[in-house]
Amino acid sequence: MITAKNIKALSVNNYIRKASHRNNYWLDISEGPIKSYLKKSHDFSIIIYSELNSPNYYVIPYSALKGILIKNNLSKGRKRWVGTIQNNILKITNSPLTVDLTAYYSKQLDESSDELLHVVKEDIESYKSESNSRFEGAKKPRLINYYERNPQLRADAIKIHGTKCIGCQFDFQKTYGLHGKDYIEVHHLKPIASLIESTLIDPKTDMTVVCSNCHRMIHRKKNNPLSIEELVYLLSVKRIG
Repeated sequence: MITAKNIKALSVNNYIRKASHRNNYWLDISEGPIKSYLKKSHDFSIIIYSELNSPNYYVIPYSALKGILIKNNLSKGRKRWVGTIQNNILKITNSPLTVDLTAYYSKQLDESSDELLHVVKEDIESYKSESNSRFEGAKKPRLINYYERNPQLRADAIKIHGTKCIGCQFDFQKTYGLHGKDYIEVHHLKPIASLIESTLIDPKTDMTVVCSNCHRMIHRKKNNPLSIEELVYLLSVKRIG
């Protein structure tokens, strides 16, 4: 359920709207926030609730609504969509279409992902304050820094790949206890040349996780970073030697 305690964390990764239960569950969805969430990821949800601490709410993937959240259905003179929910059916004014929300009613909230995103943002802020010089320099390094430190990409990569270094298998939590929980650095796998301009990044195939030492070794040669295979090979040779 939506509570005063979790609503802020949930809003980091979901667009949350309150519907008026006194007026046929009237609600509005603003175009501005939708555009902002789309810049971060197309994989976000719109959460609609009527009251805090109530089991009556919907967690709707944006993909289920994008067919009716179009320019032609915006309220006249306003940058928002207005609609009502009756018997689990969403009707947007100006649209002949409706959406059945039954499958999204009281859907399990994935609060763990939002908590992880919050942790990642805190880590990034700590990293920035400690080493501001890393955010300066040429266009390519700045772009790589953006992709490696973008909160949503980092959170998604960590959720997919875990928190154990792919190179040396170092685990921060095992070494530092709770202080190291959910911490790992995220490394971008695409070649530098392909990152001159912003592009769509898949955290499953384009990113991986490494400890701080391995990350520094990967980037030690500015114009010739190690591949993961080369990193693993160096570590294996060291162990054998």
